[in-house]
Amino acid sequence: MRARVARVALGQTAARAHAILGRDPVERPGHPGEPFPTPLRTLAQKTPAGASLQIELYVVAARAAEGCPDVHVENVPVAFLDGIVVARSWEAVEAGWRGWGGTLESLRHVRDTWRCDAPPAASAAR
Repeated sequence: MRARVARVALGQTAARAHAILGRDPVERPGHPGEPFPTPLRTLAQKTPAGASLQIELYVVAARAAEGCPDVHVENVPVAFLDGIVVARSWEAVEAGWRGWGGTLESLRHVRDTWRCDAPPAASAAR
């Protein structure tokens, strides 16, 4: 998935980016019957100027862990503003977040991984 995210270019349409990213679930270590959905999570909001911002989180790495949660996930955002790719990294999202009308608290909510609540399985996301 990391290579797919790298192929998505800034300025591409959402349709083209989604064709590159695909919808294939990502294997969850220790839970082969419960893969991560693609994208893992989606946040949508309107900016103060009325533009539509959508941030989709894609799992690029997952490893088994002890305790809670039992899987540590590395995700990468792909952000779309009015259907055009505007960011492919957390650094780029953070740089534009306030300009798009987001608050730091809402960004932390998006970035936080699950503590003890398991992320949704691909079968539950459909």
